[in-house]
Amino acid sequence: MMLLMKCSKRSILNARWQCLVCALPIAFGSVSGIAQPLEEGTQAILIDDQLQGRAVRFAGIDGASILIIDESGRIMHANADSALALIAVEGPIDITQGIGAALPSAYEPPELAARLAHAVERAGQGVLETADGDRLPGKLAATGGGAETLSWEHPSFGRIDLALDQVMRVIMPGVQGSAGMPQWAKTDHDELVLANGDVLTGFLLTLGPRFSIETDAGVVEIDAERVAATVLANPEQPRLGLVVWLDDGTVTAASHLDEQQDGQISVTRTTGESATYRPLSLRAIAFEASRLVSLSSLVPVEQVTLGERPAMTPVRIAPHPDDFLLGDVALLDAQDVELPGPMRVVYDLPPGAHRFAGTAALDPKSAPWGDCEFVIVSDGVERLRRRLHEDEAIASFNIDVSGAEQLELRVEAGNFGPIRDRVFIRRGLLLVD
Repeated sequence: MMLLMKCSKRSILNARWQCLVCALPIAFGSVSGIAQPLEEGTQAILIDDQLQGRAVRFAGIDGASILIIDESGRIMHANADSALALIAVEGPIDITQGIGAALPSAYEPPELAARLAHAVERAGQGVLETADGDRLPGKLAATGGGAETLSWEHPSFGRIDLALDQVMRVIMPGVQGSAGMPQWAKTDHDELVLANGDVLTGFLLTLGPRFSIETDAGVVEIDAERVAATVLANPEQPRLGLVVWLDDGTVTAASHLDEQQDGQISVTRTTGESATYRPLSLRAIAFEASRLVSLSSLVPVEQVTLGERPAMTPVRIAPHPDDFLLGDVALLDAQDVELPGPMRVVYDLPPGAHRFAGTAALDPKSAPWGDCEFVIVSDGVERLRRRLHEDEAIASFNIDVSGAEQLELRVEAGNFGPIRDRVFIRRGLLLVD
C-alpha cells in the first residue's frame, strides 16, 4: 500500500503534453531562387504520409521546414503536412528496395576512423531514457536537482533536470552492453541494479551523487559509484510531435530546428535546452512521431514453426545494417525483425493502424540455397506473397491494413526446403491514424 501511495506522487501526464505540437506545419512546396552545391553524404530517404519512400538529398533548414532536393533537382520544403519522416543514409541506396533499403555491402562511410573513435567514446557514456522515448547519453550531474528530480549532464545540451516521473531507465557510464545487465521488463516497482549484480526493489527517492531507495526493510542509500543502472516503474508516455535522431546517440523531442549562419544546426528540446550540431549529425527526423509505430516494438502473440523443422527458433530483433554502420541507435526506433526460418508470426495491430511498409530481405549469407515465399496476411486475408531467392533477394512492400486487428507474417519453404530461409524485415513501420 505504501508503494502505491508513493507512486501516485509521480504524475502520469505532464504539462509538456498539453502544449506539445508538431513544429513543422507547412506543406510540400518548391523553393525558388535557392541553388547551392551539396557535399557528399547528404542522401536521404523521405517517407511520405502513405509510407512511400523517395530518394532525396538533404539541403538544409528553412524556418519551419526541412529543405530537400528531389529527383528532378528541385529544392522543396518537407514538413508534417506532407511527410512522416526523413532518414539520412549518407551514401547511395536503391529506393526501389523500399523504406528499409540498405547501403551496398561494400560501402565504406566517409570519416570511418572518426566514427569508430566516437563510437568508442560513446561506449563509456551513460544513457538516460525517458518515459516519452527520449534517449540522452551523458552522466549524472555533479550536483543533484533536489528531491524527485534527476539532474543529467548531456555532452551537447548541458545540464538537463527531469522529474523522476519522466524517467524510465538510467544506465551508468561504463556499463553499457554489459552481459550482466537485465532485460528491461515492465514491473510495478522501481529497481536499483548494483555493480555487483544485486538488485534492490522498492521506490526510488533520489537519483544523484547518492541514490536512495525505499524497500520493505527501510530506506537504503547507495553511492553512485556502486550503481550500474536504475529502472523506474513509470508508465510509458506517447511520443508526440517532432523527434530527431542524432549521430551522438541522442534521440529527443524538439520544439524547433534552426540553421545558423555558419551552416550548423541548432536543435532546441521541448524543455528549452539547445545544442548545435553539424548538418550530417542529423540522422533522422520524425515530423509527427505519434503516427509511426515500428514492427520491432510489437511483441508477437503467436509464433509457430512451419514444415519439417523439429524446433522453432523465435524471431529476434537486430540492428538495421546502416544503423550499425553509421550510428548506434535505431533510426525511427525501427530495428530489423529476423524470421530465422519457415514460420508463422502473429502480431496484434495497434489501434488505428492504417498501413504497413518496409523491406523483406533474404539473408545475404543464404545464397545459393535460400529460397522461400514471404507472405503478409491481415485478419486472415493474404495481402502479399513474394518469392525470395538468390536472384531476387529483396522485396519492398506497402500494405493497406485499415480496420485489421492482427498482422501475420509467414516464411514458407521454397525449392530447396527449409535450408537457410532466413528473412529480415528491414525497418518495418506501421502508419497509425
